[in-house]
Amino acid sequence: MTEAEIAQALQARLAAPVKIAVKRRQGHLHVLLNRSSSARVDYPHLMERVQAELRVLGLPGLEQSRCTGVSRDILNTSGSKRPLC
Repeated sequence: MTEAEIAQALQARLAAPVKIAVKRRQGHLHVLLNRSSSARVDYPHLMERVQAELRVLGLPGLEQSRCTGVSRDILNTSGSKRPLC
C-alpha cells in the first residue's frame, strides 16, 4: 500500500474529525492526526484505534509505527508542528 492508500483507509475506518497524513520509510510508519482547534478529539482512544486498524491492514514489513496528534492552529513561529500528546 502507498502512503496515500494507508491514509485513505485509516480516514475511512476511523471516521474521526481529523485529517490523516502518513509517511513510510522502510519498516517505520508515522501517522499524523491533524485536527482543527474546534474539534474535540480523545487522542488516547483514537491512537489505540489507529494501532488496531494498522494491525487489521496487515502492512508487510512494518516494524514500528508512531502516531502524533496536532492542532492546525498550534504552530510555533518557525511553522513546525508541536505534538499535543
